[in-house]
Amino acid sequence: METNVDWRQVDPDCQLWKVAREWAANSRTVVSNNRRIPTSTHKQWGGTAMICMNDICAFENGKDRSRDFRGLGRWSGMTFAGKMNAKITFLTHPADHPDYIHPSANTPRKLFGYDLKLTVLKLKAAGHQVFVMGDFNADYHDLRQWMADLGLVDLIGQRHGCESLPITCKKLNNSPIDAIFSPPHMAAYRCGFLKFGTLGGDHRGLWIDIPKRTLFGCKIPAQVPAIFRRLILEDPRVVEKYNEILEKEFRELKIYDRTMTLYREATFPLSPDHALIYEQIDADIVRSQEIAEKK
Repeated sequence: METNVDWRQVDPDCQLWKVAREWAANSRTVVSNNRRIPTSTHKQWGGTAMICMNDICAFENGKDRSRDFRGLGRWSGMTFAGKMNAKITFLTHPADHPDYIHPSANTPRKLFGYDLKLTVLKLKAAGHQVFVMGDFNADYHDLRQWMADLGLVDLIGQRHGCESLPITCKKLNNSPIDAIFSPPHMAAYRCGFLKFGTLGGDHRGLWIDIPKRTLFGCKIPAQVPAIFRRLILEDPRVVEKYNEILEKEFRELKIYDRTMTLYREATFPLSPDHALIYEQIDADIVRSQEIAEKK
């Protein structure tokens, strides 16, 4: 999804990962925005975010989360592990027209097309099954051909017919500007478009329902909650006390302030000085957790 947010300016209590905790028992998030420009306000055009919830979180590999390698926030991605070492990667991006051209491209959209193609081909070469979804703002016929060259098909179009998909809300286009592309062997059990007006602008929300067994090659087992050291998670009083002590330690060590300062100042890639600050913050977090557990 497109966020239009500079996460460097968002209060720690309003960060997506923390808000998502209220929506599901288990959640994973990844956000991306343009970090090549100085931060000044929480409003920033573009940027992306992705959330997974509940039992599929057990299949998500945090180490394989992906972001735009140029630090421009043009896409975010998550990778899930399936049976027989299968890897399924989802990429989401905001409005950009994928137009393949040499990296010396003189427009951001053309460079985006080159970078996206490079990323998809690299993932596929590593054995990933890749899904690409987003607001393309492109001619639908040309877009389908561009994706077909990457071995991807419009999942909703395959189900309902590519020539019968809805036009945009304001009828500025005679075909969809949003789409979800997948490997050709994937099939949605159900899929479609939300009604007009559900989302802002000229867009209709997309949804697909793929059986987990089809996606991962196995039935997801029941999740067993993790027990962290001596913390008894079944007792809400223990959990509440732990959180209160941990929050007190974080405030005293200014963990949130230091983290946000690092987030705002960090360059891409991370400089040695910023890497050291990151390690110091991480060490203080671990010590705070140990103190909270002992009390």
